[in-house]
Amino acid sequence: MLETLWRDLRFAARMTVKYRGMSLIAIATLALGIGANAAVFSVLDAVLLRPFPFPHSEQICFVWKTDLTRGADRQIVSPAEFLDWQEQSHAFVQLSAWQTWFSTLTGAAAPEQVWGVHTSANYFELLGVQAELGRTFLPEEGQPGRDQVAVLTHGLWQRRYGGDPALVGRSILIDGKPYTVIGILPARYDHVYGTAR
Repeated sequence: MLETLWRDLRFAARMTVKYRGMSLIAIATLALGIGANAAVFSVLDAVLLRPFPFPHSEQICFVWKTDLTRGADRQIVSPAEFLDWQEQSHAFVQLSAWQTWFSTLTGAAAPEQVWGVHTSANYFELLGVQAELGRTFLPEEGQPGRDQVAVLTHGLWQRRYGGDPALVGRSILIDGKPYTVIGILPARYDHVYGTAR
């Protein structure tokens, strides 16, 4: 049995050397197939197999502005437009706005660029997310001048601040401006919001 396997392996090696072109095509085809399979599985895992960790996530939808004259199907909505939508919408229980952004954390540790999300004050309420430590935003914290507050992901809190619970209530510098940390999200939301980008 072992001798037959060894003979087959030697034969395969001789044929691979003898027909290099065909071998390269077969290897490339296998590599592309495996790569495509891994990519498709990653998308399916993120979209279907691992649903959003929010209660009633089947009721959450995204709405955006479309400008067909420019060929833009997903445009950023201005704050004024969002407020109009909130006032005039009768189809949704709540509307919340969010926008991703890169910023720089400075302070005691080395400066670090992180990925964040600017949100309206009702963002976490709409998603049904509670802070693990501290709290999420209050309605009045959506007003200009009262919006210098931050909720951190669990991963960022652990990595940059050593998981110090005393961080809640203290200020951190984001893009050179002081923000008061009011809450830390549970770890199960790190893959949704990102941790160290």
